Amino acid sequence: MTGIISAMGIELEIILSKMTHVTSETLSGIKFYKGKLSEKDTVCAVCGIGKVNAAMCTQTMILKYSPKLVINTGIAGSITSTLGVFDIVLAQAVIQYDMDTTAFGDPIGYINNLGISYIPCSDKHNSLVEKTAQNLGITIKTGIVATGDKFVNSDTFSKELHSQTNAIACEMEGGAVGQVCRLNGVPFCIIRAISDKAGDDGALSYNAFIVKASKISSELVLSYFL
Repeated sequence: MTGIISAMGIELEIILSKMTHVTSETLSGIKFYKGKLSEKDTVCAVCGIGKVNAAMCTQTMILKYSPKLVINTGIAGSITSTLGVFDIVLAQAVIQYDMDTTAFGDPIGYINNLGISYIPCSDKHNSLVEKTAQNLGITIKTGIVATGDKFVNSDTFSKELHSQTNAIACEMEGGAVGQVCRLNGVPFCIIRAISDKAGDDGALSYNAFIVKASKISSELVLSYFL
């Protein structure tokens, strides 16, 4: 069983349209869709925007459906000049930049019960995703993805975030998905398509490109199951 989590319905609708033998149930206020993708057992959910929603969805999914892999897919903002709109990001690790106990001497993003700031994604499954992308002729970029409960639309903040975390993209759920998966011993992947440059005009770019970016990330996830 593979679990797929997106923050918004638009990020998951193409994947759901390809599922067969679908049943659904609502748990913790979240609707979970269980079925098959290319005859492989799959469970999908739209968690809602933000870290609390993502964490709640991930934990519920793990307890109820026992996935062997959790994929968090959707869109993200670029915080580096080398990453443009519609590029695909595959996270090597995630960090929650708004987790801040630096006053006690901890590094930014440090999670006490994990003892780390950067939560590593699954090398095994990342390699499979990279192979899938290569077979499709799709270029993906790997790097750190930064998560926080803030839509980043400031050039200044974007530059500070990149400098502080060495991340190449930012979003609002992946770090929470990663923390829950790590605590439960479940491997995870973060696959995101860039919808905007997370700068002063980020909101305008986001609104213009969200549909196409969501389609791009969904198509790579679907190809992974073939």
